[in-house]
Amino acid sequence: MARGKRSGSRGKKRVTLKSLSREGLRLDELEAWGKEVSGGTDMACALVIAAHIDHTLRAVILAYLKPLAKDEQEALFESLGAPLTGLHSRILMTAAIAGLDKPYVEILQSIRRIRNEFAHAPRSVDFSNPLISDEVEKVIAPRMPTPMDGVASRAVFVAASLVTLLRLYNLAIEGMRKRPPQPSDDTLWGMITEIGNRLPDEPDTSQ
Repeated sequence: MARGKRSGSRGKKRVTLKSLSREGLRLDELEAWGKEVSGGTDMACALVIAAHIDHTLRAVILAYLKPLAKDEQEALFESLGAPLTGLHSRILMTAAIAGLDKPYVEILQSIRRIRNEFAHAPRSVDFSNPLISDEVEKVIAPRMPTPMDGVASRAVFVAASLVTLLRLYNLAIEGMRKRPPQPSDDTLWGMITEIGNRLPDEPDTSQ
């Protein structure tokens, strides 16, 4: 067999283990995502919400940048040492270039902190943990557009995440309408485009 010959690989998209975390949700996957959010464990709920927010922030940022080739996007978001690999940096960039309001930024940073504890704690953690429920009560709940008194911590976390995702979707759509979409394989673009006309009015979080 001749060395260096790659049978049948030319022209095919390379799929690796990292593809699982780099591909955004499709519209037809939202129902399964919602079931994980509503019926999965507290850990699953926090992790899948934060992962979807992470992808959505990426889409918002791309909507406000000049068109980038795929390798340029990878250098910005995925490659080793890329400046926007983390949720924290994506939140700050979205605030800077897309005008994400301070209450949403604070909610997102709290979601990020809670996600980190679920992802890295070496023991079972849930929303009844006093440290997590305290974070939700003191940081997330006061920034919601409606009172959250007496609402369970997980329900507040989910509600805040959905309200914030709604704002991020709208920001992405606003950016996309100003110029053609990026040349990207990210399936989240298709989902945001399809749901754009279905979005309800955003709640007011400015007070």
